[in-house]
Amino acid sequence: AQLEAALDAGFALRSLGRIDAAGQRFRQGWQDATRSLRLAIGVELGHALARTLFDLGQLDDAEATAAEAMALQHRIAGFVTRRRGPRMPLELGIVRGDWQAGARALAAEGQMEPDPHYRLAYEQIVAVAIARLGGPGSTNAALAHMVAAERDAAEAACPRCTGELQLRRAEVLARIGDVARAREALEASRGAGVLQEHHVLSLFAEGLIAAAEGDLDRSAPLLSEAARIAEEVGQRIEALWIRLDLARVLRQSDPGSARSMLDEVDVTAKRFGATTLQGLAEQGLRSLGTRTWRRSRVAGAGSRELLTPREREVARLVADGSTNSEIAERLFLSRKTVERHVSNVLAKLGARNRTELAARLPGASKRRPSVTPAP
Repeated sequence: AQLEAALDAGFALRSLGRIDAAGQRFRQGWQDATRSLRLAIGVELGHALARTLFDLGQLDDAEATAAEAMALQHRIAGFVTRRRGPRMPLELGIVRGDWQAGARALAAEGQMEPDPHYRLAYEQIVAVAIARLGGPGSTNAALAHMVAAERDAAEAACPRCTGELQLRRAEVLARIGDVARAREALEASRGAGVLQEHHVLSLFAEGLIAAAEGDLDRSAPLLSEAARIAEEVGQRIEALWIRLDLARVLRQSDPGSARSMLDEVDVTAKRFGATTLQGLAEQGLRSLGTRTWRRSRVAGAGSRELLTPREREVARLVADGSTNSEIAERLFLSRKTVERHVSNVLAKLGARNRTELAARLPGASKRRPSVTPAP
């Protein structure tokens, strides 16, 4: 009952826009479930945690947790989880790899999903990705996936999912210039009873609609507020997408502010490992006359600024002499996840072992770290 309560509490916190707090609940529940061998609820908690880590920009943690949850799911014969696992690794591919391959894989996986409640999420993600990244020739493909998602939403009859879908539909339609239908979708989302967690998406869609109408003076404040709230509540990947659009709006009236915005997205996306968004930011900077190849040289492999928040936390514990097992216990992570973080930290800092890592971090404790990864 305690683990089920942790799962329900996490989703309740998400619905209130408290994503950081939701992540803490999911992480504690996930750790407790795996320790107590409560595998079924553990799968649920693992997928929920992976989704939340993705939103928070902790992409390495999200990928590792999703993989562990899927491995756990495969161990349970005949178990069907309410929140399907394959979607998260594939969605990660959109923001940190070949987005087209990720979108194709998501579409294929969605076609194999028998439940319309979950199938609509696949179609929705693909439609938004194509609208954001596909360019002018991708309109029909984006609309086709959105129509499929609407069909699934009607069959699933879930008010929450329908509300979010209408907001995403408004975004897609605004991006292709169909302002009238975008406004209809935005109004429909309000009628469906959108929860607090979707407030950011509502502001985002409204800002995009204003931009499509040419009302840049109205669009910029809406997008700025959407980005601010997204960052505040923990929707940090969404905040990067919003800032990319805000920079696009600002470049026409205030190229200096647009450049600063793209600089911020570039640095943050690089720290998160969100290479797709980083590439878009650098493309925007180049269009404003900034030479991004010089920036890449300055921010080389030895820069601590490239570490994610979780990697900095792990690096500090390694430098203080903690073993991988001790770090896993302290941060409520699996050993496999800690090992991955340690490898990433060593590579990013250009350190050959844990001793060199400690030497590169000022203020580490006097406890001597292990030269090789400890068991």
